[in-house]
Amino acid sequence: MIDTEAAGERCVRCGEVDHDRRTLWMGCFYQMQELGLPFVEQPVFHAKLEDLKQAKEPVKFPAGITGKSFNLTSGTVTCAGELTPQLMYTLRVCKQCRADWLSAIEKWYRQEQIRLETKEELKQELRFQVEQELEAEVRKDLAYRFTREGIRAEFEEVVVRLLRQQAK
Repeated sequence: MIDTEAAGERCVRCGEVDHDRRTLWMGCFYQMQELGLPFVEQPVFHAKLEDLKQAKEPVKFPAGITGKSFNLTSGTVTCAGELTPQLMYTLRVCKQCRADWLSAIEKWYRQEQIRLETKEELKQELRFQVEQELEAEVRKDLAYRFTREGIRAEFEEVVVRLLRQQAK
């Protein structure tokens, strides 16, 4: 059996044990436990930026000859105003599971764009079909009007309308 504390932390999705874990944060005004996933609830506190003052600088580590660095730990701040809590749901996962999560979000987002584009294409196709059918009906109607029968029928309609108007 693996001593998980010495070996690292277990990914809640795939079970891999390692020291390199990522935290996925989810907040969407929904009880995420209803999904049956092992989310952990954690509050995040929001404050107005003008109420914050830096207390400690982040611990930075130089990243080679580029002159850039990355943060080993975040800095800290103090707050002079009110903090507003928001409940977040978290999952501690490995890098691969985080990549899968990000891919799933991207796929979900792109599917909506495709769905909307497809919906618009369908509307345009339907509009085109209706226009084609209307044009065909108009052509049939015009063709009929210019036949002997059509001219006679239209003449009779006009005569009947005029007679009705005179009778009033």
